[in-house]
Amino acid sequence: MKMNTNEMKKWYTKTGGIIAMLFLFYPVGLILMWKHAQWNKAVKWIVTIVFVLYVFTVATSSSENKSPQTASKSDVTPTVSKKPVAKQKIVVSSMIVKKIAPETYRYFFNIENQESKDFNGEVYIQLYNGHEEPGFLIFGGATKSFADSPVRAGANSVSYIDDSHAPFEVSGIDGAMTFSYSVSVGDDTVATGKGGISGEYENYVQE
Repeated sequence: MKMNTNEMKKWYTKTGGIIAMLFLFYPVGLILMWKHAQWNKAVKWIVTIVFVLYVFTVATSSSENKSPQTASKSDVTPTVSKKPVAKQKIVVSSMIVKKIAPETYRYFFNIENQESKDFNGEVYIQLYNGHEEPGFLIFGGATKSFADSPVRAGANSVSYIDDSHAPFEVSGIDGAMTFSYSVSVGDDTVATGKGGISGEYENYVQE
């Protein structure tokens, strides 16, 4: 009975047990190999190197598999910086209002380019009456494009819009009293402003 017990304890010192431990739990297997295996030292070193290389390869492969995932997340949400829009000194002022038809009033505006370069964008103008502050919108707006005829640097250009609403001089508080404008170049708004409708009025329609 004592002999069987010794044999059970020594199974891991045999060649089969050492090989099994090398594959099942190689750190312990390496210790048992160097301590109990009756193998040539060259064989032991070869086995040791093979298992060390195997462990290194597995660890490196696992690290490389995680790196692309981190990179792909950064690719999904790139940082986009938008350049600030450079403002331009384009000033709009009301010049005169002329009645050119029974129900048509022509509002003339002066477009002044105070920049050192030509202006070839667009100017959008809206009219307001005097019922509310800053005024109730009575004209949805009109756009004047200067793409084909730019306003030269330091120069002026006259533009107009036609509307059925009379100015304050004709309709009082119901008439156009103020205006607002927006200047754009491409998709960018480069200037905004507002002002009062000129008190100069001319009637070219015979009543």
